[in-house]
Amino acid sequence: MDVCLAFRAGKGLGSLPFDELFMLGMERENDLQLRGHPVSYQGKKGNAFLGTSFLLFNSGFDKRVYQHPWFDISLGPLFDGGKTYDEPGRFASPSWLWDLGLQSKVRVRNGSVLVISYGKSLHESRSVWFVALSR
Repeated sequence: MDVCLAFRAGKGLGSLPFDELFMLGMERENDLQLRGHPVSYQGKKGNAFLGTSFLLFNSGFDKRVYQHPWFDISLGPLFDGGKTYDEPGRFASPSWLWDLGLQSKVRVRNGSVLVISYGKSLHESRSVWFVALSR
């Protein structure tokens, strides 16, 4: 069983331009993954919580469920929590955001990993399917 726990925090100093605010959610170009919150809506960005500072907690547990000479498949739950902070009334999350979900990884012997995740927000009725390929 593989266990992954990560805690991240960040704070921008001074007055940050809009495109440099921290963004929590699922998007190809974003590494601050809150896996039950989509960053885009109907293909357009602008659905994420933004802020000049953030706290983010990601956890996941992977159990190998199938092993083949060329690839392995693992499956396990995920649990994320996060909050963005900003001036009152701007773009920050109103409270802590919590997500639950399920994640599957297909590890190929050449080092490639296909990750398929489904996250559900406990704060709102949002959910996200996300597929990523990495080396």
